[in-house]
Amino acid sequence: MSVGQQSRIFSSSSSQGGRTQRRSVGRSFQNHTPSVYGGAGGFGTRISQFSSSSCYSGSLGSDEVRVTDGGKVRMQNLNNRLASYLEKVNNPPEIIILQVDSAKLAAEDIRMKYELELSVQKMVEADLFRLRGIRDSLTLINSSLETSAENLKEEQLEQVRAQGIGDVNVEVDSTKSADLTQILEEMRVQYDAVMKNNKMEVETLQHQIFSCSTEVKTYHTEISELKRTYQTLEINRQALQAEGLQRNLVEVNGQYAFRLSQHQETISTMETKLQEMKASLEQLQIKYTLLLELKPRLEMEIEEYRRLLEGDKFQKKKKTIVEEIVNGKVISSTVDTKVQTIQ
Repeated sequence: MSVGQQSRIFSSSSSQGGRTQRRSVGRSFQNHTPSVYGGAGGFGTRISQFSSSSCYSGSLGSDEVRVTDGGKVRMQNLNNRLASYLEKVNNPPEIIILQVDSAKLAAEDIRMKYELELSVQKMVEADLFRLRGIRDSLTLINSSLETSAENLKEEQLEQVRAQGIGDVNVEVDSTKSADLTQILEEMRVQYDAVMKNNKMEVETLQHQIFSCSTEVKTYHTEISELKRTYQTLEINRQALQAEGLQRNLVEVNGQYAFRLSQHQETISTMETKLQEMKASLEQLQIKYTLLLELKPRLEMEIEEYRRLLEGDKFQKKKKTIVEEIVNGKVISSTVDTKVQTIQ
């Protein structure tokens, strides 16, 4: 902001004989040139006030040129609307929020189902491992029983052979052979029953293993389908969110571009008016300076005419009054009087 200062003191003389008076008037004025500066993007533009103060014996007053606050109010309203639009952009619409929440709930449900199926799968695998151990133990028992049966048969045959060789008597003991045959038959029946039970248990275990394997495969298939569904929902959610945000961003950019162009036009109009006001003030200042320079000459000519009209002998009285006035108030005042007799 540029500041120009100028002060002038004019004097006038007076004489008692010829009643000639001269009055000295001290004038000083300060000129403050308004300045304009603007913020980034055309926002925050501020125009300083122009004030003019003068100091002289008679007050010239203080003229102030003020720029109306309408532009500031409009800019403040637009800034508030910009803040609300940015808040809307940062907070997605309620529909998108509901869709996102529903997708999150569906994903959470799928995750819980997945964890449940995973725990069931682990339990089934543990049961399968336990059943495999039981099957292996039953297989070992079955093989050991078969081996024992074969060994018993061989031992019985050896005993029969040994008894046949040792007995020289031709007599046949039918009761003993009947008893041995009966014992062998009973043992065979017992072993057959044990074998049937073992076989039935093995078949039952195999059936359970097959059913468990089928259930595990079904669970794996369901888990894969749930994963695909979750991925599809997540992709759809992200696409909807991105589309909504992009649409809102385009709308907000368009609106603010239009508002910004209006602000730029308003600023250009205000700057043009300010330049016109500066030019008019400069012209007024030039005219005022010319008038101030012309006044002493006119006073001197008037005094000269009076002297010629009233006579050669007169007494000149010079009184100088200097007053400093700012905004209509007298800050300081000095009076200097000089009397001089002229032949």
